[in-house]
Amino acid sequence: MTDPVVTASEVADVLVGDDGSVVLVESAGQHQVLRLSVLGQAVREIAVSGVPLSRLTDELVARFGSAGPDPAAEVQALVAQLASAGLVRVDG
Repeated sequence: MTDPVVTASEVADVLVGDDGSVVLVESAGQHQVLRLSVLGQAVREIAVSGVPLSRLTDELVARFGSAGPDPAAEVQALVAQLASAGLVRVDG
């Protein structure tokens, strides 16, 4: 089984602050403003050029620690949320 690759999607604009970011997403001629936590912003930063999901998990655990017994499942759920909002793409 191949490790999925997570890549940050293009956005119209982004404003990064100490407590996360605000992202302007354009889709089908509509604009949407989304607020990301520090964790969500970190995923986009790490995945800017594409990163295997397992490496993304390792990077996030190194930065923030583990919030539970299964960090891989937690990161996978976070990535799924970001993907559903059009903020990352998952290939593989």
